[in-house]
Amino acid sequence: MKKIISATIVIAMVITLFTGFNFNNSVTVAAAPTESQLLEKQRALQKNQEDIQKRLSKLEGEQADVRATKEVLDEQMQNTQEQIAILEKVSTDLDKTLVTQEAQLIEAQSHLDQYYTAYKERVRSSYEDGDNSTLAVVLGSGSFTDFIAKREVQGQIMEYDNQLMDKMASSIKSVTDLTASISQKKIENEYAKNTNITQNDSYQKQVDKSNLLMENLMADTAKYEAFDKEAEEQIDSIMDEVMEIARQNALKAEKAESDRIASEAASKAESDAASKAESDAAESNKPSSKPDGGSSSGSGSSSSSGSSSSSKPDPIKPPEPSEKGFLYPVTGYYTINSPFGWRTNPTNPSAGKQFHKGVDIGGYKNGVYVAGQNVLATKGGLVIYSAYNRAGGNMITIDHGNNLTTTYMHMTTRLYSVGDRVKQGAVIGYVGTTGNSTGPHLHFQVTKDGSVIDPLPLFPNIKFNIR
Repeated sequence: MKKIISATIVIAMVITLFTGFNFNNSVTVAAAPTESQLLEKQRALQKNQEDIQKRLSKLEGEQADVRATKEVLDEQMQNTQEQIAILEKVSTDLDKTLVTQEAQLIEAQSHLDQYYTAYKERVRSSYEDGDNSTLAVVLGSGSFTDFIAKREVQGQIMEYDNQLMDKMASSIKSVTDLTASISQKKIENEYAKNTNITQNDSYQKQVDKSNLLMENLMADTAKYEAFDKEAEEQIDSIMDEVMEIARQNALKAEKAESDRIASEAASKAESDAASKAESDAAESNKPSSKPDGGSSSGSGSSSSSGSSSSSKPDPIKPPEPSEKGFLYPVTGYYTINSPFGWRTNPTNPSAGKQFHKGVDIGGYKNGVYVAGQNVLATKGGLVIYSAYNRAGGNMITIDHGNNLTTTYMHMTTRLYSVGDRVKQGAVIGYVGTTGNSTGPHLHFQVTKDGSVIDPLPLFPNIKFNIR
């Protein structure tokens, strides 16, 4: 795409050269952007960056929601899988019990069948032999008492046979009923297991959907982070240009002041020379009151003194700077929660060590917490950054000239915008906890010649409480 755009631009340039170029006119070079134009562009980029960071914050919130949903689904899946495991064990135990019961049923049925076959054979044999008839019993008995006894024994045998048959039948029925019950439980268990498997599959689909959504959100986050980085780089580039313009302006102002001083000194010297000439002329026209021109000699001496004074005029001192040194940004709050240098990331300890580019000012003063306290400009200068940043929250950067900047982060609000000029001690915001922050504090950062430096040595008369 870039190649097509570049080719289009080249073609347009060629057409312009051959159709619209006036050889009688010189080529006009586009003027470099002014400081105000750069600051306006920076404001637009910062607004765009704020929109990007709002979208990033929203994406992070959506990712958190998806993670929470996924955690619930994972917990439900684990619970369902545990239930499936229990049901599978129950099913296995039921299968074993069912096999045992079926074996017992077959054995009982076999015993009954064997006994019943033997019983039928005995009855058949008795019938064929005629031994079981009443007549046979009577004829075979030696007496009536013997008949009664034999008949009673025969009745007991028949009763025993009937009881045994009933017992065997009852046993078979019990085994059959138990087998049917186990089979029903197995069916119910299998249904429950299949239901849980179906539920688990449903959870898995939701998890897969959540994973896909998370992948899309992470891709969007990566895209917007790239946009954010690009915007940050553009802002940094513009800030460098603004600082260079400020440096050039400072050099011009310094030269102009030097030229003004030199011009005033030259004018004064010229005025003094003219005054001396007039004084010498007036003195020479005066009548001599003493011989040998004593008065003239005296005048000459005076004139000589005047000439000496005129040849070395008193130098004009430049105005004293309105600021001397650095003003501490949060008056009276000297607790440093996190000093300058390497530290463990406070908002994401798993990220390991990171270099802390400033100091975190917090704590109490006379029992009053730091939250909401005034944040003061440590020196006067030009505001070159004023925006909400996802990491720094509400933050302001001030260019103080001489390649020196100070940055103030996590404020509740910003009272100055890009392009504003502030004086030393001006309230630029209030201590807060916006952006990536674990509690109310001011992140104070100083950059000199493009590199961050430890701010604390700038305040040699303050005794800090460093945690």
